[in-house]
Amino acid sequence: MAAAKPPTVPRGKPQAGDPEIVGYFIQWGVYGRQFFVKNLVDNGSAEKLTVINYAFGNVAPNEDGDVVCQSADPWADYQMLFTAENSVDGVADDE
Repeated sequence: MAAAKPPTVPRGKPQAGDPEIVGYFIQWGVYGRQFFVKNLVDNGSAEKLTVINYAFGNVAPNEDGDVVCQSADPWADYQMLFTAENSVDGVADDE
């Protein structure tokens, strides 16, 4: 069975003065709450948003002493593998 494609929301180019509708997605929601970006698609919230604010990051010195943006939780941000059930496109990540 082919994976279902995520719904797309056709949007025109934003016009000056158009409001931004911002959703706040907390990275730690993937833990105990088991809340994934896919949930925003499934519950219809993604269709109503113009921006998703993915939180959180850190601003701190790196090993060279330069102040840079850093991941606050690399596992939740980009290391966690998604199953087909909790991925937006219905395709599991490879290990």
